[in-house]
Amino acid sequence: MTKQKFIQMTKSEFAEAMDVIKKSIIDDLKYSFSKQPFINSVENMKNDFRGFIGKFSGKCADKKEETTTENEDDSSIIDDIKNFFKDITRPLTKDLFIERALGFKNFIYETFSTVVFVIVGVIIIRFFIVDVRWIPSGSMIPTIKEGDRVFVERFSRFYSTPQRGDIMVFYPPFTELEYTPVLVFKRLTGFFCKDVAFIKRVIGLPGEKFEIKKASDGTYSVYINNKPLEEPYIKSNLDYTPCERIEINCGPFTIPEHEYLMLGDNRDGSWDGRFWGTVDEDMFIGKAVFRFWPVTRIKPFVRPKY
Repeated sequence: MTKQKFIQMTKSEFAEAMDVIKKSIIDDLKYSFSKQPFINSVENMKNDFRGFIGKFSGKCADKKEETTTENEDDSSIIDDIKNFFKDITRPLTKDLFIERALGFKNFIYETFSTVVFVIVGVIIIRFFIVDVRWIPSGSMIPTIKEGDRVFVERFSRFYSTPQRGDIMVFYPPFTELEYTPVLVFKRLTGFFCKDVAFIKRVIGLPGEKFEIKKASDGTYSVYINNKPLEEPYIKSNLDYTPCERIEINCGPFTIPEHEYLMLGDNRDGSWDGRFWGTVDEDMFIGKAVFRFWPVTRIKPFVRPKY
């Protein structure tokens, strides 16, 4: 009795099989770079939307319910296992080789497409819509505490500028952002991104005169264009880093055009614009709009009225 060979394919058959596989891969690539995938995606979205509407309007087509007993389920699983082991022990012929290669190709293609779709989706959401930030310090106490997680909306920056009282996330002015493809990808997706970002409140606007003054009772106040600014959100008007310190700038000075003065609500525990100056408008990432964690302190951030 002769032993059956596992590979039952000649060199010419193998070459023919590889030609079929190559042609299939080329056809898939041509299809991927055509307009048809986009058209199909739009059609699928339309059909999904119609189905969703139909489901809740009572117009969805009735579907016969398929019921299976527990024994039938167990039998189906056993049959699938048997068929799997039976399939992998079949002699490898030309047709079987093509079938398995195309199946593997489809698996890789679908996996790659899913990964690309997810990455593109993450980039679109994080860059154009909303970002999620974890707060590592207490510079914004009592408004935002260390360990809080907040939503940062990013779409308003395309049609408006920050207003006084907005809580903004931004790159500090001493940060030099590099724009290599890898770093830009990390910045857009958030994957392994090590860029340092701050979160502070907009206090001074472009062209305004800024100053911090200390009263005889020891309290501090921010003055904008020589008028005191009411700030009910700060921790305390007594807890301020003293203006006498050499590294701090309490003014008076005029904020340059297209730049903003940012301060933390915890004036005695915030490394902010008093130390490193103003922030260019191009350094803003987005506006903090909502705290979603911890759940006991869920709250939207509303711009105060001055």
